[in-house]
Amino acid sequence: MEAKTVHNENKTICIKNAKRISKPALQVWNLVKNFGNLKDIVPKMIEAIVVSGEGAKSHWEVKLLAGGKIRERMTAFNEDAMQLGYTMTETPLPIENYTGIKKVIPMTKNFCRLEISSNFTTSSANKQEMIDVFELFQKDHLENIRYLI
Repeated sequence: MEAKTVHNENKTICIKNAKRISKPALQVWNLVKNFGNLKDIVPKMIEAIVVSGEGAKSHWEVKLLAGGKIRERMTAFNEDAMQLGYTMTETPLPIENYTGIKKVIPMTKNFCRLEISSNFTTSSANKQEMIDVFELFQKDHLENIRYLI
């Protein structure tokens, strides 16, 4: 698994993790693009999820095991490129300006690479805790997805 955390001058934190998955890209994409699967992909964090709409018009509400709800909506959706982007519109977490990107990159017939990135701002007091939260989310996501295909 590859991991990279970058902090730039405008205080935006960018966390990016990627993993090679021994499954065909289309199978991985079909799982990733459906946020209704998120509870099964990241069961340590998510109690329930309700998705409305499909593709570029979808939005969802996540009930966290730790308490509270996150609301997110799709901001970009490219079926052909197997890439999507989304933003948090409501969160109990001490972050602002959250955007996420997920991309599936075909490598061979039976292998692909899944990249996940999270970008947000937070106070210096919450910085390390939020980095840890999103690192755990991404690593669990990348590790668990292969068991669901």
